[in-house]
Amino acid sequence: MRAAALIYPNATNIPGDQRHLRKAGDLVSELIKGAEAYTWDAAKIACPIPKGAMILSWQRID
Repeated sequence: MRAAALIYPNATNIPGDQRHLRKAGDLVSELIKGAEAYTWDAAKIACPIPKGAMILSWQRID
């Protein structure tokens, strides 16, 4: 199985108290796909999340 994370790659550019607002144009989402793994937890660990990114959601890729 593989994991994919929908992220805001540059979330640190938005002040912490405003990140939850997710204003259109402030942040652009990106889908990051990880490598094959045997368990769900290992699949999430294998997904290369950039430093400073905010994870919006996870999904399983079979």
